[in-house]
Amino acid sequence: STGPAHLADALGKKGIVIYCKRRMSCVKHWGTQSSKIINLEVSEEHCGKFCSSDKEICDIENGISVDEVLKNIILEE
Repeated sequence: STGPAHLADALGKKGIVIYCKRRMSCVKHWGTQSSKIINLEVSEEHCGKFCSSDKEICDIENGISVDEVLKNIILEE
């Protein structure tokens, strides 16, 4: 759910949100526009390889490494 990200955005808080690359779950549809929120998206290659097109199988939790998240945090500071 992106609800917490939009609440954080409205309150001016920093945050990181990880999105699926699928059309209706992607940053383009649900991402925030705030400079305080980091929008990360799982690669299309990962989704195509590990997720089913009907979304019954989703591997978003393995789509972005902890190192990549930390790298984005450091870049924002």
